[in-house]
Amino acid sequence: MVSAISEREDGMMRGDLHFFQIDYHGDRIIKWGNWKMAVNNKKSKVNIETLSQMTQREFSAVRKEMTDMATNMATNMASKEDLHELKHEIIDEVRKENQKMIHSNDRIVTKLDTFLKEDAAHKMAHDRVEETVEGHETRIKKLEGVMKVA
Repeated sequence: MVSAISEREDGMMRGDLHFFQIDYHGDRIIKWGNWKMAVNNKKSKVNIETLSQMTQREFSAVRKEMTDMATNMATNMASKEDLHELKHEIIDEVRKENQKMIHSNDRIVTKLDTFLKEDAAHKMAHDRVEETVEGHETRIKKLEGVMKVA
């Protein structure tokens, strides 16, 4: 198992822990699949003091970010009064939309009622005309029968 430590652009160290197959041919070479990495046998310039300073800087940065996020959340969080106002605004908007829907439905029902009444009146007039036509047909047949006899 080999740990490769590299320095990032911001000066911080980055450590990657991997399982590698190691070949010893003069220089130390680490192989992993087709990938090879030459291992530097020089001692690292990182000592315990610089490592603690780097850790302290990272913890300070994380602490500052967390403080900023907490402050941001506290200032942007809605109060009970805000939520109460929002609740009433939502209820008012829903009531307005319900009124629009009821008004629209009322117009549709009124038109439907008008069409049904007109249809009933038309049907009654049609039935009367149909009765009259049937009466005429009967009379015509009688007249035709009388005309054939004469």
